[in-house]
Amino acid sequence: MAQKEYDDDDPMELVGVAFPLGEVGEMAEAIVEEFIKLGFDDEELLGLFRSPGYHIPHAIYRENGEEYVKALVQRIRERWGILRFTETRSFHQGDAARCPGLGWDPTVGIPPGGTPSGEGGAEDA
Repeated sequence: MAQKEYDDDDPMELVGVAFPLGEVGEMAEAIVEEFIKLGFDDEELLGLFRSPGYHIPHAIYRENGEEYVKALVQRIRERWGILRFTETRSFHQGDAARCPGLGWDPTVGIPPGGTPSGEGGAEDA
């Protein structure tokens, strides 16, 4: 398959931009903030900066040290607090037939005086 020749001013050409490591304050804050919002705890955040697999956080870690990263995480954590996530599922009687893998419990959500089959419930009114 033939490839076209690229022009010097091709807007679709990939361009990388380097940043000076001495001026990473806002970038480091944005990285920490993003992972805090994703639910990472302080130890997970520190592990992210220690890991060479995360190039920019690891470069910040190498250049500024662990104490800098710990202080950064603490400062951003004070701004955002600790985010906790929970998952809540609500099931209705018909869900078990439509979605058998949901683990529907037939004793949950039965109307007063009703039964799992619907006898005496609002559907029979």
